[in-house]
Amino acid sequence: MQPLENKRTKIQSGIARARLLLKRDLAWLPGYPMRMTKIEGEPENPCSWQSDSMTSDNDSTSWSIDGEHLRRAQMTVTKLRHRFPRALPKIVDDADDWLRRIDFLLGLLKGFVHHGQTFGSDDVLQSGILPVRWTNLAGRMKSTHPQLASLLDAVTFQTLSDQRNCDLESLVWIEQHAAELTLLSSVNREQPLQLPIRILTARENLPSELLNVLVRCLTDPLICTCRWKRPDARLRQLCETTLKAAKQVEVVFPEDSSEESLAHLVTTTFLEVCADRPKQQRDRFALLNQLLTPELIDVVAETQAKIVAGEEELSKRLRRLQPRHGQGPQPEFSYRDLKRKVAATSEIDRVRIATITALGNCLQLQKTFSPTESRLWIDFLTGFPTDHVALSIRLIAKWCHSWNYKADHRRNFIRVIKLVSALIRRRGIPQSMLKHWYHHVDEKRAYNEFVVDTADELADQPKLEIRTVRLLEKVAYDLQLDIGSELISSLVEFAQATDNDDMSCSLIAHLTEKPDTTYTAINLRLAYHFGDSVDVISDVLLSLDNHPDLTELATQLKPLSDDKDLKRMIARRLADNDVKVLLRIAATTAILHNLKQPIPKCERFDQAAGWVNRYPSEFHSALESLGQAAADAPRIAESVLGKAFPSPGKLNQQIDALESKLTESAAEPFDTPQPKDEGRMRGRLANLRRRRTQVPSVSPARREKLIEKLRKRTELELLQQYAATSRSHAAAAMQRRFSLKTFPDEWFSPPFDRVLREINGLDNPMQDLGIRLLFETSERTTRSFDEEPRNLVFRQRMEATGVRMEPWLSDQVRQSATTADGLPYQLAFTRDVIDFLLMGFHFDTCLSPDSFNFFSTVANAVDLNKRVVYAKTETGKVIGRCLFALNDSGEVLTYYRYSHNPRDGFAEAVDQFAEQLASQMQTSIATGGKVSKLVAKDWYDDGPWQTNSNWLGDDGLLARLTKDGGDASLLPVLLEEVGRDFLKRRVTELAINTRVRDKTQFLQSLLDEFENELSVRHKFTIGVNVDSIAISHRLLSQLRWSEIVGLVNRHQCNECDVFHGIAEYSRVFRVLSNFHPSLALRAIRASRPSSIKDDTSDPNRTRRSALAHVHRLLGREHLAAKLSAE
Repeated sequence: MQPLENKRTKIQSGIARARLLLKRDLAWLPGYPMRMTKIEGEPENPCSWQSDSMTSDNDSTSWSIDGEHLRRAQMTVTKLRHRFPRALPKIVDDADDWLRRIDFLLGLLKGFVHHGQTFGSDDVLQSGILPVRWTNLAGRMKSTHPQLASLLDAVTFQTLSDQRNCDLESLVWIEQHAAELTLLSSVNREQPLQLPIRILTARENLPSELLNVLVRCLTDPLICTCRWKRPDARLRQLCETTLKAAKQVEVVFPEDSSEESLAHLVTTTFLEVCADRPKQQRDRFALLNQLLTPELIDVVAETQAKIVAGEEELSKRLRRLQPRHGQGPQPEFSYRDLKRKVAATSEIDRVRIATITALGNCLQLQKTFSPTESRLWIDFLTGFPTDHVALSIRLIAKWCHSWNYKADHRRNFIRVIKLVSALIRRRGIPQSMLKHWYHHVDEKRAYNEFVVDTADELADQPKLEIRTVRLLEKVAYDLQLDIGSELISSLVEFAQATDNDDMSCSLIAHLTEKPDTTYTAINLRLAYHFGDSVDVISDVLLSLDNHPDLTELATQLKPLSDDKDLKRMIARRLADNDVKVLLRIAATTAILHNLKQPIPKCERFDQAAGWVNRYPSEFHSALESLGQAAADAPRIAESVLGKAFPSPGKLNQQIDALESKLTESAAEPFDTPQPKDEGRMRGRLANLRRRRTQVPSVSPARREKLIEKLRKRTELELLQQYAATSRSHAAAAMQRRFSLKTFPDEWFSPPFDRVLREINGLDNPMQDLGIRLLFETSERTTRSFDEEPRNLVFRQRMEATGVRMEPWLSDQVRQSATTADGLPYQLAFTRDVIDFLLMGFHFDTCLSPDSFNFFSTVANAVDLNKRVVYAKTETGKVIGRCLFALNDSGEVLTYYRYSHNPRDGFAEAVDQFAEQLASQMQTSIATGGKVSKLVAKDWYDDGPWQTNSNWLGDDGLLARLTKDGGDASLLPVLLEEVGRDFLKRRVTELAINTRVRDKTQFLQSLLDEFENELSVRHKFTIGVNVDSIAISHRLLSQLRWSEIVGLVNRHQCNECDVFHGIAEYSRVFRVLSNFHPSLALRAIRASRPSSIKDDTSDPNRTRRSALAHVHRLLGREHLAAKLSAE
């Protein structure tokens, strides 16, 4: 005997084969006949049949049933009856009943197809093939609801051909919703039964409220004519056309929009949902029930009514303004009055328009949701207040829009919104969150938002969303703080900064009284690190936020926090942005920390006993602190307090001196003229005598000021003492670590101290190379690495290929030019070590000390295949700088041309220098190729510069393609012509080229191809240079505000109003203002020197103009007027 498992397998195999037969030959069941037209003279009369399976995933399909279909169907029924008797009951509810019904149906179809005998539902009902109760109810309904006769006919045949048993509930449901089904049957004249039949199949999962909304959407003329993408597009066109016609400009009457209506979108959505599997169908209907609420449909209808009324009014005006043949001149009218009336007619609430568009987007997006996402949105909308349903729709649309630009955002977003939804269902929505979300959806530009910003920070941070939502609950629900919108979006940064929720809540409560802004986790950690109270933490945080350059400085000073006195002093100076002394100690502190050396302690001095007693007791505490901090504390105290509390000895000296002068004057002969200031000296003498007899005293306010002066002087003495001590310790540590004989003092002076600190912080072997570069060449200042083995091998290889290396290794190649002001300058290769190390410092690029690519300056100085061209005047002023390199083929590559003033012609001079150099070296200029790492093991290659003689020039490939082809075909041709690897390194340069920067379709395809491979700087550069607002916002929305502010701070140049390597001040500020005014304000402030404390004291005209514009956008007219007036 065969095992039981094999028998079970045979049964399963039979079921599969039986289903295959049904799908092959009876796929048109269940369904119903459409038309039965007899064709005279033909052997067969094909029957038009509508297949609409209640259990199928496929859409409705029309069939033409002929003799072949019937033959195959009969053969399949026979096989099922005789060959699969055990499998058939597993497929249909009642095998015998189904076979009997199918035989009857095939008989009716054979009679019509072969003999022309028509049939109808009455034949089915009178045959007794269906249950009596079903037949009686269907017959009664046909008589009581004649308007549903065609629907009942279709349902009869569907029931006859269905694999399931006759369902009496379907007829009961039809009778209960007869009015709705009647209206739905009149929606689609070509297929009037399609929608009612589909809804009937999904009735178990369809909420009755949603059915009523569906009926209204499909029958209300206002909903049917509403174009959801741009509801007021034609109204706007009519407005513009009317005003043009008023100026007697020839116009064309605007036609009705051909865009999809909201009713059509709703119909399509319902048909798709009805075809889903039951479980997914249930979820999607539940989501639609939350989206398509009666209140929201009322908003759509009211808005569309205003739009229709406005269109009718403007159409009448336009017809009156259009000249007609044979009519006299148009009546006179006031154009200003007409313009005002047209504006009033076309004025529609923008929020309502945005809500309609958001609703359409949500209906489109819901079909892309997974079951998990559908339930996610159901949970969110369930807890949302019904009177804010329009807000929820717009929120979902905006959130989903951000998914298109962030690959991992969708998964992280689900983690956050689950917790937010649970919080809303449990505790409702506080007013602060409603204000935050309304601000988010009403803002035309991109805007920080709590859920999105939290999702962005979840990478590699487990449970961060839990801590963030918990913090939200404490501050918004428990404490009921009135939190600003930007502060709410920063809650994830607070959760990142510390696990101490009580501390975060106290700080947030303190910050609610300050101007609303965003904060970063790094600044919060620094503020917590140095602050010992909420007030101090808040002051330090605000200072770090307003002055981005302080963040790096505070990070370098973190090792000093072990000393409580130094920690307190640093916190106070950071809060006041008084960093002159801090800058002096930052470099040495970082060097000691990197070398793992202990931080030196400040020396405490002992003063003579009782030296403070000559001053009032209120000053003793401050004076004792000063005495411990400074060796000459009595002298310092005298300089601060001596005027208010003079010593008796000094008073006596002054009195004796004055008395002596007056005595000498009295002894002079009578006729000798008296001194002119004798009266003043006598008054001074009387005043000193009076002060000698009085006890010195000052007012309380004056006393507090003097104590504060003593405190500040004490702090200054301690910091200066630490600066001197740390300097000597750092020098000694460097000598021990790197076996140096001497240590030049100038290396602890700016900007060399920053260079020294960064080299000391590099990883080996780059650190050793940097130290060698500094100290092996400290006497002669020129680089001495040309004889390194790997450099020699490269030189020999180049010379073997015929490249002359003498011009490359010397400074004999020179190029002269003149600045825009007529000042001559000269270009030449530099051999000065300092020029290599400061090549980023001069232009605040990524090669600057404190920046992430500083290590490349060491590589540029030690590798023989890299050289740097400087343009300098006779006085040594730097005009520009450019990196040159030799690729492995011996060709010359040039990199980005950095200059302070684009009008100085530095870029053109570099091209001329490169041509002269290539000619003398007997090689050529290239636009690509591998640049090897020789002595240095690390080097950052940001891509060679493309000169005018290559593919971006006037005679290059891009010029030809943009002239011959369209936007759509441009990228594929470029990829085919130059290759993906070549284009990948030049995406930024290509995107900002004037030939394509306005081609939105091309830029979209370019970003789709390379977006994930672009760095932050490249995204920002493209975003501020392209002409397309959509492309600009797409890129800028992917960057954190801190990243944008950091780029602006690093690349700013106050000498030429240019962010080097990015764009001019004016363009960057204009793009950021259009993107988000608050971000623009932070970027503008980050671009100015730290010495400028407020907006009104900024002397830069470009920044002042941008600040005025931003303050005006933010509603601060008084500041805008002040900035514009001065």
